[in-house]
Amino acid sequence: MISIIVCSVKPKLLEALACNIRETIGEGVAYEVIGIDNREAKQPIAQVYNQGARRAKYPYLLFLHEDVCFLSKHWYDEIACQLSQDDCGVIGFAGTKYKSLAPSGWWTTERLNVSHLVQGEDKRPLKFNDNGRFVEVAVLDGLALFVRKKVWEAYPFDEKLLKGFHCYDLDFTLQVGTAYKNYVCCSVDIDHFSYGNFDEKWLEVMLQMHRQKWYAMLPRAASDLRLSKRQQLRVEERQYFYLLLTLKRFPSFSLRPYLSRFFRFPLTGYHLCHLFKLLYKK
Repeated sequence: MISIIVCSVKPKLLEALACNIRETIGEGVAYEVIGIDNREAKQPIAQVYNQGARRAKYPYLLFLHEDVCFLSKHWYDEIACQLSQDDCGVIGFAGTKYKSLAPSGWWTTERLNVSHLVQGEDKRPLKFNDNGRFVEVAVLDGLALFVRKKVWEAYPFDEKLLKGFHCYDLDFTLQVGTAYKNYVCCSVDIDHFSYGNFDEKWLEVMLQMHRQKWYAMLPRAASDLRLSKRQQLRVEERQYFYLLLTLKRFPSFSLRPYLSRFFRFPLTGYHLCHLFKLLYKK
């Protein structure tokens, strides 16, 4: 029994999604699709998702983008079995086993990222470390977020800080991850039509949330991940390097506070290579 909550701005996509769910969820599964039309109101997604969850009549929730399509049949039974476990938090289809202290999105490196989906107009397989049915991660991407309603009630989406359409997934899964384990499902196939929008507004919100809320929670790692101090430093250095490259694309952002942290990493060959690229890469 599951309530599927969708923040909709394209009715035709929602209609196609509802049809896809009906054809793939499995026979005899009680479910509802709560499609909230947000074209005119333009409410923050945290508010829309909380509103939908309050209306939900079933014990399992799925917060779902409308530009997706389930490729596997009978996916509910597969998800519900894992979701019913007492220590299960949020289940999705892309995430990372290590969320760095360095400001970033959910991704880190191919070694630490876990994903199992097809993405974009070119139907590109985005499959990393998808060995096993469910792989524990620290945080998840928001294209699909399965969670028990009682877990959402304890950790609802943060409407106070999240005023737009960015970073709700990272924030939600970080919150839930303080008490439960999050997972990527690697046994259900799904198609996500877009790659997301990591623009200047996303960067602004991500940095703001990092300063105001996430810093005290990080770094966060899956319980089964073992990184040496050296490995952790290397991941953090890499994340600061890519943050600085991203900031250089947007002149309105200051590099200074992040440069000072970047320069404090040990002067290894790896770090020197990044310093060189940072100075000369346009």
